[in-house]
Amino acid sequence: MHAAQGSHSEVVSHFSYARQGWIFADTFGEGGLFVYRSPLLKKSAPMYQPVADLIDRYDYQLVKSEWVEDETMMFGEGIASVYDRFV
Repeated sequence: MHAAQGSHSEVVSHFSYARQGWIFADTFGEGGLFVYRSPLLKKSAPMYQPVADLIDRYDYQLVKSEWVEDETMMFGEGIASVYDRFV
C-alpha cells in the first residue's frame, strides 16, 4: 500500500536536478531539499517545474532562503533555499 501524496511517511528517492547557471536542487538527509536558483528563474517557469512538483508532492516547507552573490549564476546572483518535510 502506498502512502498518500504529500504524506510525511512517503519515502523520497534521491532527487538531483541541475541546469548550469540557472538551478541546482538536491535532496539530503532524512527529509531535506536544497534548491539554488537564479533569481531570474521564476517558480512558474518550465525549467523549475520538476522542483515545484517535488515540493508539492512531498509537502516540503521552506525553512530558510537567502540571496547570495555568485558569478557562476545568471547575472551574478543566486537564491539558496532549504526545505524540510518535517518542520
